[in-house]
Amino acid sequence: MNADRPAEFGIAGELPPKITPGEYDLVYVRHETARMFKGRAHKLTMLFRIVTMGEFFEAELPRYYNVQNVARKRKKNGNFKVGLKCDFIREYYTLFPGRITRRDRIPMSPFKGSIITGRVITVKEARGRPIPTELQYSRIDQLLGVKT
Repeated sequence: MNADRPAEFGIAGELPPKITPGEYDLVYVRHETARMFKGRAHKLTMLFRIVTMGEFFEAELPRYYNVQNVARKRKKNGNFKVGLKCDFIREYYTLFPGRITRRDRIPMSPFKGSIITGRVITVKEARGRPIPTELQYSRIDQLLGVKT
């Protein structure tokens, strides 16, 4: 190793997309469940694709939720449980009123094939600290409604 050569490093992974904030039409791609922070935090990540024609057509963005319980390992299309005050269940009822017949088995199938309007924001801060402009990214802040 040459002591005169400066150290180097690389950035792992792809930079998440950065999209102009606003409302976009979205289609569901998949969801994933995971336990984080030594199993103390249960998370649901839903992935959507933008179908609004324009510069960001087909870009994929996540919608993150806190949930009550998930399986032990990270799992695509995994099962999960939510509380009555969870953002996910509130958005589900808003998007698909009257679709829940059993509280112990709520299907994800209404998302498939639906065009959903969602609000996209740019994340500019994490843990109370600003994120440099080059590292800012977009995510779905809220699912607003289903296109008919």
